[in-house]
Amino acid sequence: MQAGDRVSLLHALGNLVQQSVALLSFSLGVMFFSVPVFLLLAVALIPAFLGETHLAFLGYSLAHRLTALRRELDYIRTLGTSKEGAKEIRLFALGPYFRKRFAQANQILIASHRTVQIQRPSLGAVLGLIGSLNIRSEANALQTAQRSTSQPTRFDRRSHRLTSLPVMPGIAGTLEGASRTT
Repeated sequence: MQAGDRVSLLHALGNLVQQSVALLSFSLGVMFFSVPVFLLLAVALIPAFLGETHLAFLGYSLAHRLTALRRELDYIRTLGTSKEGAKEIRLFALGPYFRKRFAQANQILIASHRTVQIQRPSLGAVLGLIGSLNIRSEANALQTAQRSTSQPTRFDRRSHRLTSLPVMPGIAGTLEGASRTT
């Protein structure tokens, strides 16, 4: 049993390292192109991070609170499936008691998990919506800031800033100048 736990722990640790490397590389890629966009994305992800953290603590609290009940269920299951336990249950006529107690404990366990499982998608949806609205409003603010400048701009990768492009004469101005010289 412990070897299986160690293997699953190593598997989870490997997944964590893999996801960390992917997150770091994607973050560096976004930062290379635009630091403000990276910062806006980081701010937009805060509600989702807080929600997942809350749900993880809620799940841990539930598992901690139900540990005694799970042990009781395992005990009843073991007692009912072993030869010696089955003989004692039959001898003392404890079958209905254990059946009733197992059903009660199982219903408590299912109801507790159901409340958490109902909260998880609804809270995730609300926090995801907040994050999406946050990203959309920040993108609109960036677009408005870019439009408000009178000159066209481009993103300078070295300084990580928007810089103004030199104003070039339009096609009409170029053609006017060419028609005068001929």
